[in-house]
Amino acid sequence: MDFKLKKCVFVCAAGLLAAALPSCSNEDEESGGTISYGKLASEVPPVANAGIQFPVTGIYHGYSSGFGNSSLGQAYTYRDGRMTGGYERLNDEVIEITSNPLTVRISRKTSYVEEVEEYKNIKVNSDGFITSCECEYHEIDEDEDYMEHCTYTLAYDSEGHRILEKYHLTDVDGYWENGTTTYTWEDGNLIKTEWVWESIDDEDEEGVDWRYTEEMTYDEDETRYPNTGVWHFYDLGAVGNDSFYDAFLYAGLLGRSTKNIPLTFKENQYFDEDYYVYTTTGVNYNQDGSIESIHSIYDRTSSWGGNSTGASSHVYFRYGQEWDEDWTSFMSQRLTKSLDNGVRKPRKTLSPRKRLQERMAQRMANLK
Repeated sequence: MDFKLKKCVFVCAAGLLAAALPSCSNEDEESGGTISYGKLASEVPPVANAGIQFPVTGIYHGYSSGFGNSSLGQAYTYRDGRMTGGYERLNDEVIEITSNPLTVRISRKTSYVEEVEEYKNIKVNSDGFITSCECEYHEIDEDEDYMEHCTYTLAYDSEGHRILEKYHLTDVDGYWENGTTTYTWEDGNLIKTEWVWESIDDEDEEGVDWRYTEEMTYDEDETRYPNTGVWHFYDLGAVGNDSFYDAFLYAGLLGRSTKNIPLTFKENQYFDEDYYVYTTTGVNYNQDGSIESIHSIYDRTSSWGGNSTGASSHVYFRYGQEWDEDWTSFMSQRLTKSLDNGVRKPRKTLSPRKRLQERMAQRMANLK
């Protein structure tokens, strides 16, 4: 597929979203199964609105079986069935949720840099699912003050599943990035997600697009592996979500999850040069029906080398944990090191594409 044709695919996908989202108005309401821009949110919705039966307080992952071999990936806190905050370990980031109006703030601070992302002007439909919002990323370090700005618009089907998403990102250096994501659902289950990006900076003469897809299959028996509202099936990267932090999913801000846990999951990037294929080998449930763990094996093909076959992956969920929201006890020791001691550079972007690449890099690091 040549560049012009690939670019056409992106423009057509963007057109679909434009057709699904009417003109922005605070008074707009949802109708006909897809949403409009909704109204300004004052607080996070009850997680039950998104079909989450058991609020997840801890998500753990390991490449060897047994909870003792896993490590914490995400931790969340709730009050009266609504998320109040959390922590994501990948980048040692603290999540704060405030009301009137609803604002989500993600921060990470070291001895030499501070990074803050703030989601604001959040509009939602009657279920409390985000229909549009803005995000500002701000990084301050010893050498520079760097900023990015991103806008999002989203649409849902009549069952509350996210079906379309569009974003536009710009930064202080003249870089811009557009992205469109389409979600395909069948019988209450997500069967395909496709991201298409177009970006340019002051060194590019024309945009360069990039594609990433996820495909899932399910058992014909609809009673097998029922999902009680989780989004992490195979590792610490939630399925179908690279634009927002995973906390948005478990806060009930991005619609409903799949009706069942998939039997297989395949992700492709760089136009099929790199992919993972996961196969679910078992799902364990607690006595109350909540999901205790999901187990799988996977094959990995990478243009970077390091292919693997039949490796195992295990995700564990915990409920009712009472965090004191003093997340410093979880922070990596690297946060106390100086830049000269080799601590990694700040992430320096809220770009969904960069987040995806970072997730893949984390997987590679875990497999070494």
